[in-house]
Amino acid sequence: VDREIGWGLSTRRYPRHDPNHFIVADLDRAFDPGESTPGIVPVSDLTQVLRFDSGGDITLATNTYGAGRAVYASGLPWSPDNNRLLHRAIHWAANDEAGFSQWIASDPRVEIAHWPTGAVLAYNMASEVVTTTIHTPDRQWSLTLPPGGSSWQIP
Repeated sequence: VDREIGWGLSTRRYPRHDPNHFIVADLDRAFDPGESTPGIVPVSDLTQVLRFDSGGDITLATNTYGAGRAVYASGLPWSPDNNRLLHRAIHWAANDEAGFSQWIASDPRVEIAHWPTGAVLAYNMASEVVTTTIHTPDRQWSLTLPPGGSSWQIP
C-alpha cells in the first residue's frame, strides 16, 4: 500500500477485499484501527485489503511478494483484540499459521506465557471474570480467571 496524494485517488479505489483472512479470523468485535491515514491505496494487484475505514481508506492489508509476506495496519492502538490481531499478523507474515494455535488462550483477553520446563502462566487482562480454553501443543484445558487474575499450570 502507499499514500496517494495525486489524481489517481479516484481511479484506484477498488482493491481485492478479503474480510475472512487468517489475520482477522477470530475477531468477534469490530476492528479498531485507531487514527487512520487518509488516501491509503493498494499499489499491487496482490494486495488483499482486510479492512477499510468509513471513508474507504485502507486500515488493514496484506501483500505477498516472492517468498515474503507483509502486513499493513493503520494506527493499531492497544486492546486485547488488536493484540490478538498483531499476534495473528506475525504468524501469517512468518508463514507459520499452524504455529498460532500453540500456546494460546481462546479468549484474546487472556495472555499466555510458557517456559521450556512446560510451566504455563495465564493472565486475565480484563476487568471481569473470563473463562477460556488454554491450548498447548500437548493438551488443552478450561480455566476461569478473576479480573486481573493469573494462574500457573505446572506439569
